[in-house]
Amino acid sequence: MIYIVKDLASLEELKTNPNLKQVYRKIQLDENLPLSTRYSKQLNKYYYACGCQEGSMAVFASMIGLATAYFVTDGQFFDTWWKGIAVLAIAALLGKTAGIVYAKLKLKATLRTLRKALATT
Repeated sequence: MIYIVKDLASLEELKTNPNLKQVYRKIQLDENLPLSTRYSKQLNKYYYACGCQEGSMAVFASMIGLATAYFVTDGQFFDTWWKGIAVLAIAALLGKTAGIVYAKLKLKATLRTLRKALATT
């Protein structure tokens, strides 16, 4: 289902109603609104962001770091396997959290810009 933003009230509902994520899978601005295509893409990107991309990038960077540390220290960097797993898990959590926080900040900025554009129309 597609959630269509027609006016300022429907835009505010995105922020106040957390159940919209479970009901609607896409957000679309009405064609008559200014900058509808550009902001529709931004709203979808940031509203439905889960931080998975940032989490996977953090895990990948940690794996490279762990492999480098292993070879530089001739395998003595970690004396047990669970320390490496713990580093990867922490990297995943931190990356995912950073991605979610970033998306929320960008969503607030996008909503603020749209609110100003809708207030003038």
